[in-house]
Amino acid sequence: MPRRPGPGGPRRRRRRTARPRPRATVPRRSRTARRRRPRRASRRWWWPGSPGRPRRRCRGRPSPASPRSSSPGSRRPPGPSRRRRATLRRPWVWGPLRPRREPRRRGPAGPRRPSRGPAAPRDRPAARSLREQPREPNATAPPAPAQWHAPGVRARGAPGRPWGSLRDVPIGVVIPVHGFSPYLAQTLDAVLGQTVAPADVVVVDDGSPSPIALPDDHDGAVRLVRRDERGGPGAARNAGIAALDDDVDLVAFCDHDDVWTPGYLAAHLRALDHHPDASILTGETLIVGPDDRETGERWQSLHRGAHRPSLVLPTIYEQHPLCTSATVVRRSALDDVGGFDPSLPQAEDLDLWIRLLAEDHVLVSVLGATVRYRRHPSGLTHDLVALAESLLRVHRAHARHVRETVARRAVATDLRGRAAGLARVGRFDEAREEYAAAAVLLRPRLGERLRAAVLVVPGLRSRVRRRGPYAI
Repeated sequence: MPRRPGPGGPRRRRRRTARPRPRATVPRRSRTARRRRPRRASRRWWWPGSPGRPRRRCRGRPSPASPRSSSPGSRRPPGPSRRRRATLRRPWVWGPLRPRREPRRRGPAGPRRPSRGPAAPRDRPAARSLREQPREPNATAPPAPAQWHAPGVRARGAPGRPWGSLRDVPIGVVIPVHGFSPYLAQTLDAVLGQTVAPADVVVVDDGSPSPIALPDDHDGAVRLVRRDERGGPGAARNAGIAALDDDVDLVAFCDHDDVWTPGYLAAHLRALDHHPDASILTGETLIVGPDDRETGERWQSLHRGAHRPSLVLPTIYEQHPLCTSATVVRRSALDDVGGFDPSLPQAEDLDLWIRLLAEDHVLVSVLGATVRYRRHPSGLTHDLVALAESLLRVHRAHARHVRETVARRAVATDLRGRAAGLARVGRFDEAREEYAAAAVLLRPRLGERLRAAVLVVPGLRSRVRRRGPYAI
């Protein structure tokens, strides 16, 4: 049934109308702004009587046929007004219409020529400028301008420098080797082929079962020192340092399987020339495989320049960014700390760097001194268990030099490294214990928890043994 209308009559439906959308408020330009719009650059400025006058006449100047100009009672004299005349004479006074001047061409930067002064009289020739005046043979050169140098660094050639030229610095090279090394000839070629030749090169045979013979082309330039018993890389390097000539002040270390790039020693000497107080110089490290190709592994390095011993010591302690084959040390600094520790099978270089920095010896990171560090199955660092045990021993012995949190992180990293080495050789139970001990010192991350959980599953932990020690 239809609804009945109410007392007010039938209801009417309201017609829905679309609301007008608000218009975007765009600020309009005023008339003044429109008038101030600059003219085209092609229109030339002119004044009465100048060539190139346009067809359009001046606004303030009436035409010659105008009766206003000929009428004697005109209020204004014929011609442009005073303001217009000033504008026509000096067209550059207008701000927006000021013509752009050509930039001044200047020659190369250099000292200004001194003023020649008043003109010379006619009876004598004019004096030439300073650049044209011939220099007397015994005249002394003007003093060089003072240059800024970092604090604690002497300028090149400043008084107190120990040597007069880079090539005058005697450098000795020590190369320890044990057993047959297929990379020894390549290492010796790189050492003897440097632009700055070393003063003395010593190869130390660390108690090899069969004596090592040097190549024929290196026999005269390299000396060979033999040890009866094997004492490790630390003892072999100490023997090589003792066998160097007495005039050698810098000792460069290089392993038998690493290769220096060209210009390695020259880069170290340039850095020593800028930082004469440095005792430790370290370069860059590029990791390669047995086939001399890059493995893609990244070696942690320091920022370039000199480092304060007290500030860089925690970084050296925890991350160990120094490679022995990329390091040059002063012989006097080695004598102060007693050289390498022969009781350490590995990580003897980290122990030496910590002791040198604890004695306030300056460390400098060198740019351009690169060594190709080789990873191969017969290397010492291929045994992760022995490497982690040596690192753990060094970190616990020098924990007093750093904060407790840094020492705990370093020890936890060593325990996880030992666990990875144990899992690689199939000792999974001991690996889980090492992971648990590391978790007590430092909270493990997600990846470390997964590695520890994989050791429980028999099918997955067999794949751990197939991976290389430094797989990425």
